[in-house]
Amino acid sequence: MSFDVEQAEIVSTLKSMLADEMDLGLVAHEIDENVPLLEDGLGLDSIVIVELIASVERRFDFEFQDADLRTSSFESLTALAGVIRRRREQ
Repeated sequence: MSFDVEQAEIVSTLKSMLADEMDLGLVAHEIDENVPLLEDGLGLDSIVIVELIASVERRFDFEFQDADLRTSSFESLTALAGVIRRRREQ
């Protein structure tokens, strides 16, 4: 699978997770993959981020490493998808 296809599939899954599992009142196809997840973007708070981390670990069958749990990993769905892709390749 090419990088672009895999990245797009991960982003699509993340959009669905945010829309369907996080009870945020979002619609998956309206979420921009480059919008910040924190503060000035979607404004996800720490509770939602913890829920998202747990859901991502279950869905993609891996565990985040301490180094992954930094603000830059959650800058956008694209950034988060990059972390997921790297973890899945290890």
